[in-house]
Amino acid sequence: MKDGWKREGHVFMPDRREWAKSPAMKRIFTVWHTRRDAADTLDRSFHGAVFHGIEEVLPFARLIAEDKFPRDREFPVKTYLAALAAVAQFGTPADLPLFEKWFNDKTEVERVRTTGTIPLGEEAKPVVAQARDYAIGLAVLLRNRDPDELGFHFAVKRFERQNGRAFVARFEPFHFGFHEDKDRDAAHKAAKAWFAEQKSK
Repeated sequence: MKDGWKREGHVFMPDRREWAKSPAMKRIFTVWHTRRDAADTLDRSFHGAVFHGIEEVLPFARLIAEDKFPRDREFPVKTYLAALAAVAQFGTPADLPLFEKWFNDKTEVERVRTTGTIPLGEEAKPVVAQARDYAIGLAVLLRNRDPDELGFHFAVKRFERQNGRAFVARFEPFHFGFHEDKDRDAAHKAAKAWFAEQKSK
């Protein structure tokens, strides 16, 4: 399907909370999903799978994250990050290298304005999320820890567990973003140090 979500978005929309509980429909969704090659469809369907707990997409998510999916066009960064969200939700600590390949990528993936009180006459600072921010934050979730504890403070109060695992669907890219690079550097340093500690155990 070359036209992507504008033609495909209706396929699984009706009563999606109900159909997602059915093992048969999960299998159907997975087969449908693995035959898509439009980036916008893959983005939305990976996030849908995370939200609805369709763990059957994990092998395909790994395939995309490893960039081994045959296609006739390049995927944008957000497609790989959407696949990583699924790996973060359903994968294992052994999947960490899939995230690490993005740890130095400065591609901007989201920019939003600060919420809350803004002093009169001042402009709200943007919260900027880069690919490396999202990848590191997702890797923290893969390891079942609250990113806020490591300095990703826009993720405050987002963390919760379902069935013993971090619920990745509660996080958008901006939750791992920053106002300032000094805060970004500190959070990245803390997260990488923690990953190293986990490897040594």
